[in-house]
Amino acid sequence: MKYYNIIIFYIFFISLSLEVISKQLGNNTGAYLKTPDENKIQYRNGNALNKGEEIYLNYTSDLLKYAGYNTIRKKFIEQDIDREEELNFLKRNKELGISDIIGFLTTPIKEHSSNKNNNARYKPLNLYEPIWTSENKVNPNNYWANYTYNIISNYKDYIKIWTVWYNPDYTIKSDNIKNWILYPPNSSDLYNWNDTIFYFIRMMRITYEVAKKIDPECWVSVSTLTHYEFLDALMRYSDNPNNGTLDDEYPDYGGAYFDCVGFIQYPNEKIIDIETNQIYNKTGSDSLVQKINITKKNFESVTKKYGFGIKYPKKIFINEETGLGSDKSCNGILGDENMRINWIIKLSLLSLEYDIKQNHNTQLADYDDCSYADYENFEIYTYNIENSFKLLKSSSKVRKILRKINLEKYILDQNMTTILRKSLSKEKFGIVLKRKFPKEIEDEYDYDYIYSIWLLCENEEILKSTKFKLNIPFSPLIIDYKGKEQNVTNSSEIFISGTPIFLLGNIDHGEIKENDENKKNKEDNENKKESNSINLILFIIFGFIIIFIIVGLSFLLYPKFRKKQNNNEHLNNEIENYNPAALLKNKD
Repeated sequence: MKYYNIIIFYIFFISLSLEVISKQLGNNTGAYLKTPDENKIQYRNGNALNKGEEIYLNYTSDLLKYAGYNTIRKKFIEQDIDREEELNFLKRNKELGISDIIGFLTTPIKEHSSNKNNNARYKPLNLYEPIWTSENKVNPNNYWANYTYNIISNYKDYIKIWTVWYNPDYTIKSDNIKNWILYPPNSSDLYNWNDTIFYFIRMMRITYEVAKKIDPECWVSVSTLTHYEFLDALMRYSDNPNNGTLDDEYPDYGGAYFDCVGFIQYPNEKIIDIETNQIYNKTGSDSLVQKINITKKNFESVTKKYGFGIKYPKKIFINEETGLGSDKSCNGILGDENMRINWIIKLSLLSLEYDIKQNHNTQLADYDDCSYADYENFEIYTYNIENSFKLLKSSSKVRKILRKINLEKYILDQNMTTILRKSLSKEKFGIVLKRKFPKEIEDEYDYDYIYSIWLLCENEEILKSTKFKLNIPFSPLIIDYKGKEQNVTNSSEIFISGTPIFLLGNIDHGEIKENDENKKNKEDNENKKESNSINLILFIIFGFIIIFIIVGLSFLLYPKFRKKQNNNEHLNNEIENYNPAALLKNKD
């Protein structure tokens, strides 16, 4: 029996050791393994269509393309389950190169809402009905599961990302937000949800399970968040209606049920970096872009706190709603045409560095210039398409240049960007991008690299420029924000301003061989560090195994040794007590 217990102990210990090794190597269990490859997603400039512009389906797609967009966020309410107009709209978008679309899941029909008079702001009914039937089919009595199943099944060929509910953390009780770090939000805190966060996590779990069953390569996103404190709560509670605790029925915290974090950040709002407590409230285009980066960074720090990007696959981030006004005289709205031009370009370029996968302008058209829209008048849908094109704001035309240079085909070249920035004086800034995705259309630009350089801006009203002598490893084609082209040498003097210019070209890789070698050596060193770390972990674990083997053998051998020792002691006692005279006496 003793030996049996020792064997059981060894089996348990070895299993535990293998589990530790598995976790160290990144092999996680459960929902986390279903995250698709983020490297397949290209950067996109999109429009959130917040004014319901998608209902004008006759030529909305053409207006989007003319404004330079290559993705959108498309709302699907429950009544849209099987509409031919929706399908035709998505097909037209695909024809025009508008892809990686966000499908926005929201608003059950009144009969399926917990509040028939306000179904956009109250949870669906029957969330805790089983998601699947015994035949492994979606349960029609779980209304949200049935709705998402039908929507995703019908439109999956056109949608890359499925995002859930509008702005669930919006609150008018701002004093309570700080408490969400320690306690779950109160139902009354959540103006657009009006129930517990556990029910919201349940809805995320339903969406995740259904979406991944239909299309394992899709992405599921929590939508339009404004408060990192709400994300923190999502990460530390489960969908258990009993205080969000874990058990066999509710095995994971909320972070298991989404791949993306969609956030809202309008640049006229101040932002605080939660790691440094620095306040960002300046109004130049560079500062406005930095605010969006800090917002993303705050959300990302929460995901890292709970192991995403470390123990589990990292989340991706989408700026799901943003915008800058084009007329500074409008009701205190920040912005003007010059600032908006610079902001749109810099946000697009630096999002490749900040690792923000998409930026969505909040709307396509509105009634006046005071909005963040691209077209000047919402009545464009009553005009013919040629007259509608004439209403595109000048500042919105810069997105057409970003499409012209195929910005979505590029990624950050960190090494070359570092070299460029070290060569620039403090009032200048720039970025270097390298092509990652292949050419798709015969007449599109096909350059290996894009350099972009500009003057840092504190006030776009002062349209200053300065001469700048190039020192880059190719003779570029220069394109400005209006699309004007110019070929120059790699040592020419050019003018730069607060509006970025684009320098496109191909590099002789021999000229950057040393940099590539440095990068390779750095990667090799990192790999060695990782390998040494893993080896150390294995060494410690197997060291413990050897120690336990020795201890176990001691337990096995000690009884035999003790028995032999007892026999020897008995024999010694007999020798010591040996008395021949007594033996003879007893014999007589």
